[in-house]
Amino acid sequence: MTSLAKWVVGLALCTLTSINEGMAQYLTGVDRASFIAGTVNGCMRGYGTEGTDQMPRPLFEQYCRCYADGLADRLSMKELRDENPAIVKPVIQAEGRRCYQAMKDEAIRNYLRRN
Repeated sequence: MTSLAKWVVGLALCTLTSINEGMAQYLTGVDRASFIAGTVNGCMRGYGTEGTDQMPRPLFEQYCRCYADGLADRLSMKELRDENPAIVKPVIQAEGRRCYQAMKDEAIRNYLRRN
């Protein structure tokens, strides 16, 4: 596992430990917005570590938002609360890969527009 992938998994596990017990089955409304904001903020704190400063900050933030939205879309509150690695880890890895690819695609589009 690459160091970026390890960082993403670690971030997600830290984020998941802060979830409120009283939330609904899936995140909606204020709870969803709060989860996404907290996950994005936690993710952005990692900017500048393990080579992440090699990419423009706005692209890294795009990755963080994509990742947070993906977790909120795919995991139920019970799954987030229970943190069962058999359920949560594959989603974390899949969302990390999906968002990393989206970030790379956006970087290529930006490069082609400028040149």
